[in-house]
Amino acid sequence: MLKNSVIFIVASLILYAVLEIFFFSWAPYFFPEIAIRYLNNDIGVLAQNSKAGAVPVDYIAVMGDSYAEGAGDWGDAEAGKPMARYSSAHLIQDNTQRDVITLGVSGCGSIRAMITEPFIKMGYIKKYLSSIIKDPDIALVYFYEGNDLYDNFAYFKYSYPVLYSGNDIFNEKIFEEYINRYALENYRLWNEVNNTKYVNFLPLFTFAKTLFELKVSGKIPEKQWNPPWQLAESSWFMGGVTPGPGRSVNIVNVDGNAVVLPDNIQGPTVGLSDEELRIAYYSFEQSLRLSMKRFPSTKYVIVYIPSVLNSYQIASETVNVQTFENRAHIHATSDFIATSNSIRINIKEIAKRYGVDVIDTTDDIKAFAAHEIIHGPNDWNHFNRRGYEIFSESIVKHLPELDQGNPSVLKKR
Repeated sequence: MLKNSVIFIVASLILYAVLEIFFFSWAPYFFPEIAIRYLNNDIGVLAQNSKAGAVPVDYIAVMGDSYAEGAGDWGDAEAGKPMARYSSAHLIQDNTQRDVITLGVSGCGSIRAMITEPFIKMGYIKKYLSSIIKDPDIALVYFYEGNDLYDNFAYFKYSYPVLYSGNDIFNEKIFEEYINRYALENYRLWNEVNNTKYVNFLPLFTFAKTLFELKVSGKIPEKQWNPPWQLAESSWFMGGVTPGPGRSVNIVNVDGNAVVLPDNIQGPTVGLSDEELRIAYYSFEQSLRLSMKRFPSTKYVIVYIPSVLNSYQIASETVNVQTFENRAHIHATSDFIATSNSIRINIKEIAKRYGVDVIDTTDDIKAFAAHEIIHGPNDWNHFNRRGYEIFSESIVKHLPELDQGNPSVLKKR
């Protein structure tokens, strides 16, 4: 009897050890990745299924906001399922056979997208895995025309004055100090990564313990398994949540028909002053510079995403778009188009200064959207499934052009 009990205990301990060690290899088959990420957010990247195994090899890292996460109607329908596939990361993996991870977080601007999230998450994972994970081969930095510049200025407006005064932000040294103090040192994980020799973390134990506590307390809400972009608070400085059905201002041509899109939809940045735009662009530029400094062996590629309204052929003389802190929403279509062209030029000029390639998906997306709606019908701020497919195809189509003697860009495993 005692012998059998000992054998059972030993076997149970061995089984637990195996399940603990290989948690990120088996857990995604039984639990939604978003559930694992919520309960073990520190290293939730390892639960993503856009790679061959738990630890990515020769991989592409996607940096950005909700577009990098896969927000939209497709993600809303699929993300709560085990082994769900619904984002550009999954589609890029399918088309390149490369491991792909996403470091994207809804609502973030350039600083968080290129610095906070990748620096902390990759640093933590390296400590957890004893540095067996390498830096990404390629970083696809998503720049979204619809709100990234708004997000950048908002981040500055509500953080920089807390630490500094004047226009020292345009001093690279001061900006780097500002980033370290506000975008990194404010985070517990950043300090843990930099002040500890290794990370003590048991994912299975933590996951089971948290589930048990939530179950006992009755605090397991349905939305716990909803996509993170649904749980994130709306950007109040952008003037509200995802708009509902359209009214009469935003009219576009789709397959020869006049189609009404929602008012207060996302368009290019038309609500910032010249000085505010200067700060927003500078934030993007310095985030890119510092991110490249942190991952020197990684090839950076900026992926330009057109705003929702600018994805279509506009037929109305005026447009109604989201703006910063509810500034004027109605703008002439001619000004709208000029602003979009200006943003594309400026982003490409910044990229050129740092030797970074740009994949501008605007033309490919507009060409397809001339015949089919690629956003909504519920979430009008993001691509639907067909939109993500066209977007991802555009990225993959242009990747070989960036090879420039580096065959690893589309190297297949």
